[in-house]
Amino acid sequence: MHRSRRALLSSFAAATAAGLAGCPGLTDADSPEPGGVTPSETADGGSTFRRVTSDATLAAPGDAGGGFGKAVALSDRRGFVAAPSAAGATDHSGTGTLFDRDSWSRAATVEPRAAGAAAALSDGTALVGAPHATDESGVETGAAFVFERADDGWERTATLTAAEGADSDEFGRAVALAGDTAVVGAPENGRRGEESGAAYVFERAEGEWRETATLAHGDPAPGDRFGDAVATDGDTVAVGGADDDTGPGTPATAPATDALTEMVGSVTVFERADGGWERRARLTATDGREDDGLGWSVAVDDGTVLAGAVFRDSYDEMWTGGAYVFGRDGDGWEQAATLTASDGDDGDEFGASVALAGDRAVVGAPSDEDPYGERAGSAYAFARSDGEWTETAKLVAEDGTVGDSFGFSVALTGATALVGAPNSGSPNDDDDGGSVSVFELDAGE
Repeated sequence: MHRSRRALLSSFAAATAAGLAGCPGLTDADSPEPGGVTPSETADGGSTFRRVTSDATLAAPGDAGGGFGKAVALSDRRGFVAAPSAAGATDHSGTGTLFDRDSWSRAATVEPRAAGAAAALSDGTALVGAPHATDESGVETGAAFVFERADDGWERTATLTAAEGADSDEFGRAVALAGDTAVVGAPENGRRGEESGAAYVFERAEGEWRETATLAHGDPAPGDRFGDAVATDGDTVAVGGADDDTGPGTPATAPATDALTEMVGSVTVFERADGGWERRARLTATDGREDDGLGWSVAVDDGTVLAGAVFRDSYDEMWTGGAYVFGRDGDGWEQAATLTASDGDDGDEFGASVALAGDRAVVGAPSDEDPYGERAGSAYAFARSDGEWTETAKLVAEDGTVGDSFGFSVALTGATALVGAPNSGSPNDDDDGGSVSVFELDAGE
């Protein structure tokens, strides 16, 4: 994908010079009023989808400028929100805030000592990616910080780094966590070509984390940025390479071909086998085209992979975006569905973020202008029934405005979804402190 495109989307969640401070929590009360449901209609009055506003809004900490909501994660008991900068910080330091799901009240704030660019959560463990973290020599190799619940709160228990790490690898640009397995992406790792990328698997045994595998593209090339997105459910790892050059319309498990399409993107699937990890498939879209960026975002759950193609064009409209569903079929993987927004429009960038839980999916479109204006953003909920995926709702902020980038990040567990708007004015009256909306997708079904 052209660098101008990458810079454009990345800028949506850029924080201002000010940082985060104060005490985050719910907007008005510990038990907010549930969100509203409004059918959206076509010109002839026919309902096309439900437009749903949030059930609760998690506010940025007191002072503006933190980009609260740039990364979100969710487990059965907690929500986790990372922000790229802390109050008054000038050194890329960030914060992470944990919320209890029973009341969405703040449970703890953790400080990873580096920008919170990515977040993951599993049971009593949180993982924060910090691609600009420096080692003891001051080299910016990146890191991922592990926090675990203790008797008196949350404490940092480990710092994950790559054994082969080098300056500007961006290790920590993406993170994933499932039980005792963590995956960290380093899209600018240059061991296999400049910015070819890599991903690393870490596993916890007897309370200690150690690096157990280095995952690489099957046909690495400079500029692939393999590791820009990672996902795991514990037994399967999916790694996105949105800048990968690949053959157009190749089958899901195809190797690279001679007829390359520039930066169409791909997702590589690894599965646990014989105590290690085996590369099983290289997923590409059957209708893939130049600059689609498949693999910009990725999720995996029990034999299903969901991958965003944020710059996919639709007919004569640019950057509408799309998301592709792939399913395990015997020993291989096949494309099962293509998800698009029913009201998709030019420049929405649907697929910038994706989340998957069983038969539900959520896809972010942070540049959607309906209903609040340019780059206000939205997200879409989908459900699978009898093997078919259907859009069930459009998710929007309770009080969105131009430039919020709502949908920049999404998370999903069961029927509960989090949607981040890192450029929004938070309910604490910050100009752009950011906020996160909570949705219960089964409400009204």
